[in-house]
Amino acid sequence: MSREDQASLKMEVDQLPRYVDSDPIREADNYESRANYSDSGDLLHGFADHPVMGQIQDALYEQLSRTRERLKRDLLEETESLHRTKKQREDCGLTLYNF
Repeated sequence: MSREDQASLKMEVDQLPRYVDSDPIREADNYESRANYSDSGDLLHGFADHPVMGQIQDALYEQLSRTRERLKRDLLEETESLHRTKKQREDCGLTLYNF
């Protein structure tokens, strides 16, 4: 990448909007400075209460909810397909039996 391209890219990045109010890095730094951990066990104990973890947990919950709904819908479609196939097999058997 040439210097001109790098400068152009830097200008584009500088023009992106800044989100000062919800900066997860700043929140994490503040959280870590407030925390008083004596060993790694304490660090792991407070891990779930970390501000960034809340955002991650929310995103994961949404993703899992969408996946669950998709799987429920797929299961319903497959169940309906199975019932249709069983009905067709029964009708075919009755037709053959009547010959």
